[in-house]
Amino acid sequence: MEIRILKITPKAFGTNFNLPGKEFPTIGALAPEMPDGFVKYFYLDWDKRQAEFKPGVMIDLQPFPGTLAVGIDPKDPSPRKGGATDPMAPVSTIRPWKNGSNMDINELQEGTTIFIPIFLKGGLVWTGDSHCRQGNGEVNLTALECSYREIVMQLIVRKDMKIEWPRMENKTHWIAIGFDEDLNKAMVNAVREAVDMLAAQKMVPLSRYEAYSLVSMVGDCRVSQVVDVRKGVHCMIPKSIFTAKK
Repeated sequence: MEIRILKITPKAFGTNFNLPGKEFPTIGALAPEMPDGFVKYFYLDWDKRQAEFKPGVMIDLQPFPGTLAVGIDPKDPSPRKGGATDPMAPVSTIRPWKNGSNMDINELQEGTTIFIPIFLKGGLVWTGDSHCRQGNGEVNLTALECSYREIVMQLIVRKDMKIEWPRMENKTHWIAIGFDEDLNKAMVNAVREAVDMLAAQKMVPLSRYEAYSLVSMVGDCRVSQVVDVRKGVHCMIPKSIFTAKK
């Protein structure tokens, strides 16, 4: 499924919080160092596209859906609700996977397209976890969490594509994605996706060795988030490296 993010219209309020580390010692990058809970509320000024963190600190707003998914992958190794063994039993939305879900990739803004493999008839596209700004890592558990008045998406069935993991594209980059409970393995999955993506493109033929070399030189691999049990990495490949043939 090709999903184009055409428009996002947020409401005017947002929040950020961390859970008390003394009760949730694994939720957040510095949870043991932050024993108390913390919450902060924001007015979102959409005329200026800014929010004031406190006097003297302004945040530019960049809305994107933290969760965007299609129907579950029956082979998703995530535990099923209630310990069920049925592969079609409900799966928590916490863990991102091949069907998308809680990816928390801040590049998924207006003008970005995501390609997601389909596992169930009808696609079953859904979204949530609306964000208005997030740094890579989402380190304290939450982003600038907000609510959307409207999100407009164009859905296109792509029977000509066969991919294993979600991929994204915006005006300037192709974006390869990988997830795993182990951050190192998430990196491996994202790099492999970037290499396979470059080796498969038709503009300039590349071997996998050449693609691997190119990703090492120009690929910007970023930690998407470390707080959703299954961690994420996305690798940004600039389109500008491909020049017109003479």
